[in-house]
Amino acid sequence: MLAFVSTAGLRLGRVVKRNRQRCGTLPICKLFELGERSTALLVPTLPDLKQYVKNFGGKKERRRRFAVMIIGFLLNALFGWIVGRWVQIILFHFIAFFPILAPLFSAARKNVELRRYPYAGIFTGRVEDIRIGDVLDVHVTDESGRSITVNVPNTSQNIDRLQCGLSAMTVVFSKKSSFRTISGATDLYIPELDEFIGKHPYLARDYFLKLVSEYTVD
Repeated sequence: MLAFVSTAGLRLGRVVKRNRQRCGTLPICKLFELGERSTALLVPTLPDLKQYVKNFGGKKERRRRFAVMIIGFLLNALFGWIVGRWVQIILFHFIAFFPILAPLFSAARKNVELRRYPYAGIFTGRVEDIRIGDVLDVHVTDESGRSITVNVPNTSQNIDRLQCGLSAMTVVFSKKSSFRTISGATDLYIPELDEFIGKHPYLARDYFLKLVSEYTVD
């Protein structure tokens, strides 16, 4: 669960000092609320190619899917007759394509889980704190004390290029229109780097940049 919290709240928990970066005074952030149509275009339910590739996984994940496929073939061969020949044939083809379809289902599930929250908005601010662990916890904060945390992959590239003070934008989701509590967030956009960074590429990037330019003009 992500929430707007005071800056002091970021000091909770034990974090090794050398694994943190901090910066000073930050400009005020803004939250631009989005309508249903904009939200649907920003985070589509059906995955695109970059989401499919991101969820394809490494060798370990591919071996797991292959093992599931083999077990599925065995179970279908042994017990498929119970549900009838045509259902057994359909199951056979589904199982055969499972390794290819699994990344699609995984990406769609992540999109749906985020889209279930009724309210969305573009949150803009600056990177105030970075905590290094299994993932990078990137805290985006404004000087009034509002803060969100977005997890991004812990890679040497992200560690090198993410710095305190960089501008950051993300789409946040909430159960309430007040956005007092944030229930989820998409990947981060860092304007200075012109890069999207996150564990899952939720955003339709071209449309996001179009929206951001419109809000900037306004």
